[in-house]
Amino acid sequence: EGHDMFIVSGSGSGTGISVTDGYGSGTMVNIGNGQGSGTNVVVGDGHVSGTDISGDNGELSGTDLTAGHGEGSGDDVAVANGTGSGGEVFVGSGSGEGTGFLVGK
Repeated sequence: EGHDMFIVSGSGSGTGISVTDGYGSGTMVNIGNGQGSGTNVVVGDGHVSGTDISGDNGELSGTDLTAGHGEGSGDDVAVANGTGSGGEVFVGSGSGEGTGFLVGK
């Protein structure tokens, strides 16, 4: 179903979806492995949901999130390793929560 789709294995639905392995749904979704849903979602491994999300490994939810590893939630969250939650949070490793946080380790 949908159109402009490329699927190697698994299933995909929506528009502009590229799925190598796993499941994709929504609009402009690109998935390597795992599951992605929402809009403008890019997934390497794991599961992401929301809008304008880029994830390599782990799980992300919210808006404008970027994660290398681990989990990020909230708005404008960037996570390399560990967990970040809240607004405008950047986490190098470890965890950060709240607003305007910067965590190196």
